[in-house]
Amino acid sequence: MNSPVSPFRRDPAVSFLMLLPLAVLHLSGYSLARLKEFRLVEYVQVQWQPYVFPTLVVVLIVAILWSVGRIRNLELAWRGGATLIFAEALCWAVVLGPLLSFLRTVIDVELLPLLVTGVRESLSVHAKLSIAAGAGLYEELVFRVVLLGGFAMALRAFFLNFFRDEIARKVGFAIALFSSAILFAAAHGVMGDQSAFETGPLVYRSLAGIAFGLLFWFRGLAICVYAHFAYDAILLIKLG
Repeated sequence: MNSPVSPFRRDPAVSFLMLLPLAVLHLSGYSLARLKEFRLVEYVQVQWQPYVFPTLVVVLIVAILWSVGRIRNLELAWRGGATLIFAEALCWAVVLGPLLSFLRTVIDVELLPLLVTGVRESLSVHAKLSIAAGAGLYEELVFRVVLLGGFAMALRAFFLNFFRDEIARKVGFAIALFSSAILFAAAHGVMGDQSAFETGPLVYRSLAGIAFGLLFWFRGLAICVYAHFAYDAILLIKLG
């Protein structure tokens, strides 16, 4: 029997509200990060002035009202649910560190940030938290929601031609999980990490991608994003 928190954790309205603080944190410090990946944001701001801010405000208000209304209409357990989501995400982030540290000793590679973009060690704590928040949001949306979720649905539909639904779903998920994890690891190299395609870093980040994929699939998007954010934030601040 599912707990009352389960539908809350997986509802899209809940995911939006839970991830909104990370989006605010990311946008509040992106200019401090001085990363070339943020030039697209700046370009959009310049080209769409003076309409960017009013449009963003309107979209956010509508999205927040829709989310709150949906949660109330469905009578989702938002009080206990939100607290448990934050607590569980933090626990997974704490568990993920030692787990990847153990894997690091097995495959002989240093602890690595799991964000695709680069980062300078001289940045402020605010800038590093902003980068970690962006990594948790964007990378989980791309590699877990779009790639893992999209691959899994497409492969399930394909394998239904050969197997019954339960087997088609499991096989599709397994292939999508490993494929999205490898693409997640490879993306670090595409974005300029020269060591990303070496055996150690590639295996390390692929295993991390599998871990995040399992978190997303079985525990929900918000928990996955916050675990990713917390891991990167702790490591970036620790690296100085």
